[in-house]
Amino acid sequence: MAPLNTLTVQDLLWLNRELTAEEQTFDVNALEEAVYYQFSYGDSTDVARQAARLLIGFVKQAPFKEGNEACALVSTVAFLKMNGYSTDLTLMDAVEMRADPTSARDMMAAKMTEAGNPTIDSQSAMKSAIKSTGILVSE
Repeated sequence: MAPLNTLTVQDLLWLNRELTAEEQTFDVNALEEAVYYQFSYGDSTDVARQAARLLIGFVKQAPFKEGNEACALVSTVAFLKMNGYSTDLTLMDAVEMRADPTSARDMMAAKMTEAGNPTIDSQSAMKSAIKSTGILVSE
């Protein structure tokens, strides 16, 4: 299996700016750690596990002054789109996964549907994720 498509620190900075409509102060170490959660040891090919780790880890790290939960959800949806999956993941699902991290991978897998070709371009995936989640503070 090919390596997973992933988001960068710069992607998450752009996304948080889009979601909150202003530059947020952030902890650079926490942001790098939050982005790292989409990776795993070894092959890093379990999309459901990586997505659950990104969602939970991003909220845990809370690198931005504001918009962490929204950024975590939208970045997770974008990560899934970039790897060929669609989802109807909600903030409530994120709360449930965070409350029970041992079951988060299975909960994430239940919310995923293969969508065919991945959206490899991170900007397109993030814009699509903003629309599909309905989360946009900056309008």
